[in-house]
Amino acid sequence: MLIYQTEIRKNPEDMQYNDKSKKQLEDILSAWYYQDNFKNKDEDDWRRDFETLVRSTSVGDMEDIAFDMIDHFMSGTGTPYRNITLTNKVRNKEVVKKYVSDIKKTVKKLLKKYNGNTSKLEYIAANRNNSLMLREMKNTINQPSFDGTLDKFNDF
Repeated sequence: MLIYQTEIRKNPEDMQYNDKSKKQLEDILSAWYYQDNFKNKDEDDWRRDFETLVRSTSVGDMEDIAFDMIDHFMSGTGTPYRNITLTNKVRNKEVVKKYVSDIKKTVKKLLKKYNGNTSKLEYIAANRNNSLMLREMKNTINQPSFDGTLDKFNDF
């Protein structure tokens, strides 16, 4: 039984793959400052730009992971990227630990309130606004977010 799920946007941009033609991408980027550079780049140019970005924004293990991500992205498989080191770094972030702890406390509180009746906690996506977990979490528990600048100095 599902008791909570983060809201899934219809088409989150970071989860799309191969859903636009080169022409569509060019049209999207037509007002973008670097549009001419986009149209004239080949795969080696893109790889070089991604690697330059990684070198300027990542350190330590995260730099290795970022290069691995580039390889994965450039392979064009469209499969999810997974890396145990990255997963462990996320799990060990204090903001994530707090989020998990707060969720556990909320579940315990609701189970106590409803005398252990787990069916009261069932999450139904079509009825999201009536979810007990969602209502209990609203304005008190936020999904973790990551700050690129601070995270870089903390090897993330």
